[in-house]
Amino acid sequence: MQFDTAVEQDRNKLTSELSRPIPETIRQAWGKDVAVDFVSWLAAILRDSLPPSVASSPHIQVTPAYARRQVNGLMLDRVSHLLLAGEPRLTYTDRWYWRVPVDLTFPSRGRVGSVGEVDVDATLGKVTFSDELLDQIARRADRLARAVLETPVVESTAKND
Repeated sequence: MQFDTAVEQDRNKLTSELSRPIPETIRQAWGKDVAVDFVSWLAAILRDSLPPSVASSPHIQVTPAYARRQVNGLMLDRVSHLLLAGEPRLTYTDRWYWRVPVDLTFPSRGRVGSVGEVDVDATLGKVTFSDELLDQIARRADRLARAVLETPVVESTAKND
């Protein structure tokens, strides 16, 4: 009985601490109790899998959208307007970072390939880069651009029967 009370208290605490509510589709499909149990289980798995230094660190303060905007601004200011940040991935090394891929784009072809990655501190929002990294991204973009522009665009033609 004491165990059940502790579990219920943990479940209530976790439910109240969620930054986002459980999606309505999950509540409808699973029911509220099952959805809350799943979130409790998942939170425990994630908490137990973190290194001790991370488990006690402050929450991640920077959104992936913010990290992406920071990298887009950096590429525009320092490298090229044809470079566009991709979808950030949360990565842990010595601290939490958003690792943001950088893609070369062309108006007529869209994204044509990845030319590098830039890290953004997930707690402070600071973009981690060096002149060497920016030069490397610029060189990769130049090589990819030359290869892409040498390849003719094949227009698809549909036959009307």
